[in-house]
Amino acid sequence: MKAKKVLAFLLAAILTIGVLAGCGGKSKDVSEDGKYLYRVTMVNPKDNLTEDVVYQQISDKFNVEFEPLGVSYENWSEKNRIWLSSGDMPDAMKWAFNYEDYITYSEQGVVKALPDNFEKKYTNLAAIMQGNKTLDKLKESNDGKVYAFIPGYGFGTKAYEEGFDVNVDMYAFVYRKDWAKQLGIEFSPVMPYEDLMEAAKKFKEADLGGVGKDNTVGIAVHYTEAPNIFVTAYNSGYNKFYKDANGSYVYGMLQDDTKAGVLEYAKAYKEGILHPNFFAHQMDNVKSLFVTGKAGLYYENWSGNAAFTNLKKVFAEANPGVDPEEALGLCWFTSPDGKIHGRENADFWECTYYSPAMSDEKFETLLTVMEYLAGHDGAMLRTYGIEGVDYKMENDTVTRLIEPNNDGGYKMSNKYPGISIFSALTTTKFKDLKYASKDGLNMNSMKALNELGLAKLGGENALYMLDMDVQFYSSDTYAQFGAQVLTHNILLDVVMAENPEAEWTSQLAAIEADVKAIEKELNENIK
Repeated sequence: MKAKKVLAFLLAAILTIGVLAGCGGKSKDVSEDGKYLYRVTMVNPKDNLTEDVVYQQISDKFNVEFEPLGVSYENWSEKNRIWLSSGDMPDAMKWAFNYEDYITYSEQGVVKALPDNFEKKYTNLAAIMQGNKTLDKLKESNDGKVYAFIPGYGFGTKAYEEGFDVNVDMYAFVYRKDWAKQLGIEFSPVMPYEDLMEAAKKFKEADLGGVGKDNTVGIAVHYTEAPNIFVTAYNSGYNKFYKDANGSYVYGMLQDDTKAGVLEYAKAYKEGILHPNFFAHQMDNVKSLFVTGKAGLYYENWSGNAAFTNLKKVFAEANPGVDPEEALGLCWFTSPDGKIHGRENADFWECTYYSPAMSDEKFETLLTVMEYLAGHDGAMLRTYGIEGVDYKMENDTVTRLIEPNNDGGYKMSNKYPGISIFSALTTTKFKDLKYASKDGLNMNSMKALNELGLAKLGGENALYMLDMDVQFYSSDTYAQFGAQVLTHNILLDVVMAENPEAEWTSQLAAIEADVKAIEKELNENIK
């Protein structure tokens, strides 16, 4: 951590020099039209903004222009660090939220703080951060100021619209509905764990993909995700620090129910439910097992609708003439204790940092644009387009006036490229749930994921509930432990061992002293 702070100090010094040197240089404050010009990072930026009437509407309304800078999730860390160190930070820079990085950047002054009047003046943006529970936690850090905007994403789901206040995980199996029908296997959205494992064995034995029984597997899953099936079935917080029944922080790996799940994991491997070499497979190899007919069940910790939609696309390409909408289904399971295990998801994962080179006036103009986009009118524009052209509103009901995509959804950013920029700037405030952007989503996939989420929340569950005190806890010891202890690797060693139980005991002994120190630290510092 000392080395990290030294690097951060150097970064701050370099940035300061870059800002001073860049005034009137690299940083261009206004466009040729005299409007504020914002350089913003986003994934897959689109062009043709000059021909986009929605973009022009926002541009003229707020006297602003945007220059999108393309990044990918694979390279944004590299690009962002280069921008920071060169003193050429974009006005708005998106990044995966990491609390340790946030503390470092805010302490060193390399990112701009939100205005002191943020909550009072920008009520829609504040509502988003209050809804995902990040605003108050960030205010507790450092000097009480907030140095990033953190959008929320779960509030547009059917679960929230139905009144649930838990953003449940996306843990799910995709199964071959067509194969299950041929074999007479009954699937339900949430089925007993034992029945699911039995279905995996039947799929493997039946070889309906015609690949040869020696080439079939029960469940296609990556080794980093396999624990989320077998160990989660016994302890939803197996790799988390959480409060036990006595209100004290404990580490899931040291609990007896976790041991039962680990031994179940080892059993599944030895019974051939998992591929013999599953530990060596890349993510694409795992997906290939499923789409090429070698497995009837596929597990992924879904990032959401886009991942499920992509799987359908890959499946259709590998299986001409088979409709993925008819052939594929989603399910989860009730655990041996009769409860539904899983986790409450954090309703955030990325954030936007802002350049300290921006003047206060320019920054507040950007926040004013974001405030509009986060509210009702902005959400309607981003989601439905232009009233009277793309939709009409009657009795609080939206009727589309344009034809849908093949999947039943509407990707409005294809017609209006600027919408992709506006959606990168902010999401929608919680109050406007029904207007949250569903732009570009496969509606069938979204419906299936939402129904599964409701099924999980509708039964008796034993979810790991998000602890924001731990989520926003920072210490050298805690950060070092999180970086060095990779639970999926520990569990893999146990599963592959000739004597899993003995290996489990050995692995716990290696981390127990560090775990006890962190448990003590959390119990003393979090009240």
